[in-house]
Amino acid sequence: MDQNNKVLVRQGQTHLTQGIFVILRFPYSRHTSNAEVRAVSGCLPLSNTVMQRRLRFFGHIVCSAPNEDHHCAVAAVIHCSQAPA
Repeated sequence: MDQNNKVLVRQGQTHLTQGIFVILRFPYSRHTSNAEVRAVSGCLPLSNTVMQRRLRFFGHIVCSAPNEDHHCAVAAVIHCSQAPA
């Protein structure tokens, strides 16, 4: 992931953890780590979810018909990056 995506995932993880913290009704005075909140709730880190969904989307594009626009765009990027220098 590039730097911008890492920042967005970290911010999303923070908001998700805060939401779970409220749902589980932990008192604000309780100093709990994000890892502990995820362990109590059974929630996976957001970075895993983002990666799984990106891979699922990539699989959708790879298996699509060759004449579809998104398939052609990905094929063009792959072929351009493999061109000899």
